[in-house]
Amino acid sequence: MSTYQLANTLTSDVEIIVVGLHVNKRVAAPVPPMLSAEINAVIERQALTLTLGQTHIFYRAEAPYKVIIVGLCAIEDMTLVAWQKAVKAVAKQIADSNRQSLAFVVPEKAYVWLRATVIALDSANFQQGQLKKAGLNPSTWPSRITFVGTWSAAATTELAQGAAIASGIQLTKTLGDLPANYCTPRILAASAKTLAENSHGLLKVEVLDELQIKSLGMGCLLGVSQGSVEPPRFIVFKYAGGVAETAPIVLVGKGVTFDSGGISIKGGSRMDEMKYDMCGAAAIFGVMEALVQLQPAIHVCGLIAATENMPSGSALKPGDVITSMSGLTVEILNTDAEGRLVLADALTYAARFKPKAVIDLATLTGAIIVALGAEASGLMSNNEPLAESLLQAGTQTGDRLWQLPLWDEYQELIDTPFADVANLGNEEAKSITAGCFLARFASEYAWAHLDIAGTAWVSSGKKRAATGRPVATLVEYLLSNVATQ
Repeated sequence: MSTYQLANTLTSDVEIIVVGLHVNKRVAAPVPPMLSAEINAVIERQALTLTLGQTHIFYRAEAPYKVIIVGLCAIEDMTLVAWQKAVKAVAKQIADSNRQSLAFVVPEKAYVWLRATVIALDSANFQQGQLKKAGLNPSTWPSRITFVGTWSAAATTELAQGAAIASGIQLTKTLGDLPANYCTPRILAASAKTLAENSHGLLKVEVLDELQIKSLGMGCLLGVSQGSVEPPRFIVFKYAGGVAETAPIVLVGKGVTFDSGGISIKGGSRMDEMKYDMCGAAAIFGVMEALVQLQPAIHVCGLIAATENMPSGSALKPGDVITSMSGLTVEILNTDAEGRLVLADALTYAARFKPKAVIDLATLTGAIIVALGAEASGLMSNNEPLAESLLQAGTQTGDRLWQLPLWDEYQELIDTPFADVANLGNEEAKSITAGCFLARFASEYAWAHLDIAGTAWVSSGKKRAATGRPVATLVEYLLSNVATQ
């Protein structure tokens, strides 16, 4: 990970410099006169006009040796999302730079997006391939990145927050990308213990084994796991932040380390991507990593229901009825609707903390991808102030959410004559009925559900990869709650 720092002026030892160019050919921030004249000469000589995210590079005989000009939109049209697009374009140009120091001259309007800038740059620096024989390639990324601008005292805090969140996102990506044989429920539980051991006492973790899960009556989690030879685990993170006496915010993550669909088995195409069905759990790891680094005065718990969903002679069958930890019975209409089952028991467990709020996050439904694509995660909630706070956090980070309704009319779609609730509705409103199912287990507290099936990983051949979302949005939400504890 690079070292990030702030500066008011450009120093002579910088090897790469990045400047923005607005659509009117105006350089977006001041640079030294001699360099400014050189940049303007290049712009005029080449009649350079760059659209948002386009880049132009030229080289010099002296430092900075490489100048990257990135296209920006008009000043009045600059938004966080537009700025992130420009930063990601820059990241592609410095990935193989083999230079040690980079200066990013930040436009004044982008000062408030410093945290997001760090996150975008660091995310681009993430390397996959740790399981290859040769291991990871030596880093060619700049070891020192300086943001040049006129900074306020708050900028130092923003920089630290960006670096901590970026570190959490890196952990989330690493866990998400692991194949299922390298990330079983037991391995995930061991990773949780390692994270706590390295937290200098700031993070505590408890891991419940199969017998303990059974003693709690978590029939839904046990039902999903019964088709696999891998036993389930229930992971409990506790970060007190010096305010253990306050009501915690509880995060609940779906940790299905591989989802075959069970007896209702999925098609073979892209089934390998079902290793990503634990990305909700991986995001909780990332949030906890960021909290340990930032040490905010806030009480947060993380719950992860970890299991595999496999077909076998002992697996759940369509038509089976199981009893959840809450006592509600569930008719299994499709064993591939397993995520809501493991979350149901986790949401029931969350009530024992008497929480201020509970937020679950899960790669829950393919239907959310049909509705929102990869641009936003779905949000459903039984509490409008909580929903609004999460929507604002998503806007602040550019990792956006979109709220769907949870009207009572939708609850009728998961009624069944054979149990208290069915784990599947009909062909209508599939993401919403999944949320309605969860709502039945979250009635005792303010609760929100994030469906991240479209945002947790990129599904595209050789480019497939975990994204680390929605770590940034969750940390932003938590930090905004520090003052309200």
